[in-house]
Amino acid sequence: MTTPTTSIRFRRAASTERDRLVRQRTKVAAKAKCVREELESLETETHELDERIDSLQALIGDRGVQLVERPGARPADEGQALTGSAIRRIAVRVLVDSERAEAPIHYREWFNLLRDAGYDVAGKRPDAVFLNQIARSPVVKTTTKAGIYELDQEAPRRLGQRLEELQRALSALAVDAPSDPADLERRTADQEELGLEIRRTQKALTEATEGLRKSNQQPARLAA
Repeated sequence: MTTPTTSIRFRRAASTERDRLVRQRTKVAAKAKCVREELESLETETHELDERIDSLQALIGDRGVQLVERPGARPADEGQALTGSAIRRIAVRVLVDSERAEAPIHYREWFNLLRDAGYDVAGKRPDAVFLNQIARSPVVKTTTKAGIYELDQEAPRRLGQRLEELQRALSALAVDAPSDPADLERRTADQEELGLEIRRTQKALTEATEGLRKSNQQPARLAA
């Protein structure tokens, strides 16, 4: 028979182990967040380099350079397993073209829509990978119910306004260059940070605008 003393000791040991696991989980979650952010940054940088390379190749009339395809860089054909940002881009397109675009939807139902459209998601747990990607979409927002998401129709307008604010802030930094080296260094750092934020916002705006456009609609003009 378990004595009261033994029971107390067991609960204390269990409580201590639980607290240790909670701390460990917090550290692992923080590390996972950093890895996701780093991957997103690398994808953004790769996309920007692709655009610069394409521009230069078009300028010199040379298409001889073959780029290594990065996973998820471009929408996959139907029947292929999607990876990376292609998951959320095609998932949004499928939802927009469906009859479920105007109302909140559970992510599993959305996932089934994607699969019914002929797509699959790569990974050991495709549904979890799918959920992770749509949660990062600039046109998807959560609701008050767990697992339920909806399209943010105001995302392009909001991102366009944000882009204009960032561009004005960057232009303001270009006025009256400081003479003090320390001030100049700080301003340069601010310009670099603003430039990075502008590129991220522009990328999100492009994804939002293209994502919310039905397949039979003409492309809309983006904010400069």
